[in-house]
Parts: sequence; C-alpha cells; structure tokens
Amino acid sequence: MKLSRRSAALVVAGVGGYLVCAILPDWLRVVSRNYVPRWFERAAIDVFFQAMQALFVLVMAIAPLAAAFAAVRLGYGRRRGYSVSWSARMLICSCTLLVLALVCEIGARYALHRQPALPGPTTLADGPGNSIDFAVVGESTAAGWPYAPSISIAQIVAWQLEQLLPGRRVRLDMQAVQAGSCLDQMIPHLRRLPFRPDVVLVCAGHNEFQTRYGWPRRPWYADSRPPAAGALQHACRFSNLLSFFNQQIDRNQIDALPEDVYRRQMVDCPCCTPAEYSAVLDNYRHQLEALADWCDKLDALLIVVTPPSNLGSFPPNRSYLAATASAAEREAFRRDFLAACSREEQSPGEAEPDFRRLLAEQPLFAESHFRLARMLERQGKFDEAELHFSRARDLDGMPLRCPTDFAAAANEVCRRHPRALWVDGSDVFRRLSPHGIADDHLMHDAQHPKLRGYIELAKEVLDQLRARRALGLPEGVAPPVQLSQCVEHFGIERSHWEQACTLSAQFYEAVAGLRYAPDVLLRRSEDYRAAARRIAAGDRPEEVEVLGLASWSDRPAAGNGRSD
Repeated sequence: MKLSRRSAALVVAGVGGYLVCAILPDWLRVVSRNYVPRWFERAAIDVFFQAMQALFVLVMAIAPLAAAFAAVRLGYGRRRGYSVSWSARMLICSCTLLVLALVCEIGARYALHRQPALPGPTTLADGPGNSIDFAVVGESTAAGWPYAPSISIAQIVAWQLEQLLPGRRVRLDMQAVQAGSCLDQMIPHLRRLPFRPDVVLVCAGHNEFQTRYGWPRRPWYADSRPPAAGALQHACRFSNLLSFFNQQIDRNQIDALPEDVYRRQMVDCPCCTPAEYSAVLDNYRHQLEALADWCDKLDALLIVVTPPSNLGSFPPNRSYLAATASAAEREAFRRDFLAACSREEQSPGEAEPDFRRLLAEQPLFAESHFRLARMLERQGKFDEAELHFSRARDLDGMPLRCPTDFAAAANEVCRRHPRALWVDGSDVFRRLSPHGIADDHLMHDAQHPKLRGYIELAKEVLDQLRARRALGLPEGVAPPVQLSQCVEHFGIERSHWEQACTLSAQFYEAVAGLRYAPDVLLRRSEDYRAAARRIAAGDRPEEVEVLGLASWSDRPAAGNGRSD
C-alpha cells in the first residue's frame, strides 16, 4: 500500500511539474510584470528550465540502470532467501520514473506539435444573407503596418468587393497582430470571431524565427561548442521534452539585448541549427494545413498571402560559415572578405572575382551573396543578381524575411486544397519592380510594403478571385486601384505619412544590432526620421523620397537606388 501511494505521489508530482513547466513562463510574466525586474524574471526562468533539463537527463541516465540492477538483485535475493523489500522498492520507483518520463515525452510532443484549437462549424453564427464575412489573421503586414489601422490588404479588397458587387456588404474582422508574432501564435485569434467567415485571409512568414530564438549567440562552430552543448543538441533530436525545455529557454531570451548589441562579429553564428530550422518549417506547414482543413469544414475560402521581402536594399543580418570551419579558417576568411570589400569600394568592377571565389570556398556566407548581387545589378545582370539576393535572404542567420521554402510550403498547402488561393508577394513585387528586384522603392524596411505595394497585393487577390468567379464576382481582371483614390477613400492624411516614417525609423533602429555593421541600417533610420520632420514641417508627402509616392499620378516606380 505504501509503495502504491508513493508511486502515485511520484506520478502526481511529475505531472504537476510538467504542467508548471508549461505555464510557468506566461504566469510569471503576468504576475511579476509590475513587481519584479525583467532581467531577474528571465534569469529565474532560465535557471528553472536548465535545472529541469539536468534532472530529466539524470533520471534517464540512472533510472534504467537502477531498474536493471534492482531486477537482478530481486531475482537473486529470492533464490537465496534474502530480504528483497528494498530491491522491490527500487524497481517500482525506477519503473515509475520511466513511465512518467514517457508520459512527459508524449505531453511535450503534443505541446511542440499541437494544432490550433479553432471554433467548430456549429459554434459560429451565420451572417446576413447579403454580407460577405471576411476574417483576417496574420502578422504586421496583414494589419497594414506602418499604416495600420487605417489601411491594409484586406481593407482594400473589402472596399473593391463592395464596388464590384453592388448591394452586398463586406463585414471585416481584423485579427492580425501588429507586434511580431509567428503563425501558431496568430491562428488562435480566430477563436474570437463572432461569425462564420466566408473568406479567411492569412499573411505570415516573416516572424517564424525572431519569435522563437533570442539575440544571444548560440554555439555553432565545432571547435567552439562546449561538449555539453553539443550533447544537448544531439539529445534534443530524440527527446521531445528536452526540445520543449530548450524552446522555453529560447523564447525567454527573445527580449534579452546583449551588452555588445552593436558589436556582433562579421563571421557570426545562425540563430538555430539546420534541424531546428526544419522543425520551424514543418510547424509552419502544419499550422497552414490545419487552417486550410478548418476552412474546408466551414466551406470558407482561404487566401494565403506570403509577404514580400526587401531583397535589393536590406542586407542579411547574420552571415556564417560551415559549422566545421576552424577558428583559423574563420579568421582567414574574415581577412579575405575585408580585402574584397575594400577593393569593392575602390574599384567595384574588379571585386567580382573576389566574391565569387569567397562563395566557392564558403557558399553559406550570406553577405558575400548580397555584395555580389549588388555588383551584378549595377552591371545589368538582373536575373543572376536576383538569384544571389534571394540566397542572401534565405541564408540569413537571423531571418527577418520570409524564406523561399516557407513560400513554397504555403503553395504546397494551397495546391492540396482546391478552394484555397495562394498569393506570392515576392512574385507580385518581382513583376512590379523595374528589374525584377524588390527594394526600397516598394518596401519601407525588410518586411513591410509601401502603400503602392499594399495596393498591388490587394489587386492580385482580386484578380485571383475574379479568375475563379469566387463570391459571385464576374470573370476577368479587376479594375486598377489608383493610389490617389485609395488615399482619398481611406482618409490618409499628413499624420498617417508622418506615422509611417516614424515607425519605419523605429524598425531600423530595433534591428540594427542584429548586424555586424549597423551603420547602414542606422543611416536608413535617420533618413526616415528626417522625412517625418519634413512632413511635420509642412512638406508634401509626395515630395518625400522615402515614401515612394513620386506623385499622385500613380506612375510605377523607376530606377533602383540603394539604401547603403
């Protein structure tokens, strides 16, 4: 009886501990927000989860050996007539711990790969018969940042739908999050819907890494990786519980700015391992698949917009070499790279072979791709330049821009669901850009389009809806949406343009510390600060170059200037 009670108490304590691990970070943030400094809270959470990792490893190392020893000792003692009570207790305790570890592993797998809980078809009320109920979920691009809440892709689409379908009203429910969030943090917002949606628009892909991995440099190179860190990374491949603890530690460090915030190394480390990258991509795909299944059950039309990226004017945040590169190889590469950069400044045409050689030696180094792309662009080799700009984005060690394989995953999900539409923001901007390379003429920063870009994304959504005759729309190409009409309809005033410049400046200031050379991004921030001051002083917004307005005549952007 005592053994049963002890085993039950052990199981209850273990399950309780697991639940504490699951809710502790969020609970602490709520309770201690006004009483405990964030640095202390962060340190306490880190210590707790590191202790839980050590405890789990200790249990998994000792419990099987103890169980085997106790079983052998129990059999031997019975044959010899010895007392075996302590052996029986050890065996039961060890087996209980192993069962508890298995239960926690299953729970951790659910926590890592859980699907979003969305309202069932019968729990949502139907809207009026003449309305189109339009739900929006996603990141800041879905919300229309930096113009939110005045204008967004969905608001432009809703306005045009009412123009194209007289007598029908579009009811828009904006659940997009302006603060950076990843997809699995956004989808639960759909539980707030007051109605059964006819259309669900989701726009996500930029924030899948910055919301999971913090600023501190992670062990990457084999010769600088502590043995314990390497063993832990290897163990996380086989243990969901260790991965769960690691995830909690990573997310706890997201807002931790290191003291050397503007002193990152040129040869840096990626924020995650290839295995972790694949896990994030799989999670993104699974979340979209769950959302598409939910829309199918509701008979709702799903529109997935993969947001465009600033390829030509935003450099990669972190560049790194292969994990096997030694300290001597890293130092030699750093010297060669600096020499190539110096030659680029003196005579750009002569530096191209240097960067091609560097890429042949270390093809993972994103900054080499970016600098080579700029030289190719100046030479008019736009196709090859776009290829290297894209590689620089996809190899960024701290991705802030939706990588190519995330867009491919969204396309893959939409192809499996015939009712779903996929809008590739990068392709839209490729067609809109003079040379097929999206840059500062269309983008405020790394992630957010300028107003003309938002209009073009909305027009692509409308064109695809008309091509399918969805929602009762006539077939054909949607009529163009003029920028001046959009500004007038949504009441975009001087204060909105000033806000757009101020928020863009804040974006560049916030991310400058991710890069070894922050001056490029800090100068861009000052450009936007100066633009905000000009608008506040009375200058016309279309005369402020950084806004990309040129004039109210809606002519396409021309040229291809650089921000750096």
